[in-house]
Amino acid sequence: TTNHYLANLMFNGIDHYIKEVERLPYYFQYMDDIFVILETKAEYFRILKLLKGKIVFTGFEVKNNVRIAPAKSGLDFCGYKFFFGTIIMVGVSGKIVEIY
Repeated sequence: TTNHYLANLMFNGIDHYIKEVERLPYYFQYMDDIFVILETKAEYFRILKLLKGKIVFTGFEVKNNVRIAPAKSGLDFCGYKFFFGTIIMVGVSGKIVEIY
């Protein structure tokens, strides 16, 4: 959709900076959502501050729904819960189906 293209365009500079300068191997951006997997909370707070500064510069704002969690708790995204090596889909009924 047009919104997807606009989000990619707006975040293009941030994506390149994070991947090429910061060299974060686990950085993912889709539309206006950004996911980063880091080793320590200190590194997380440094990257969050950096991202907030760059995002505000584009005219967007960072919502207060930022979440810090251990990787073992998984990542909820688009109706799926991602774990290292496993993807789980949670249906509307609450039924859990392991996909991979």
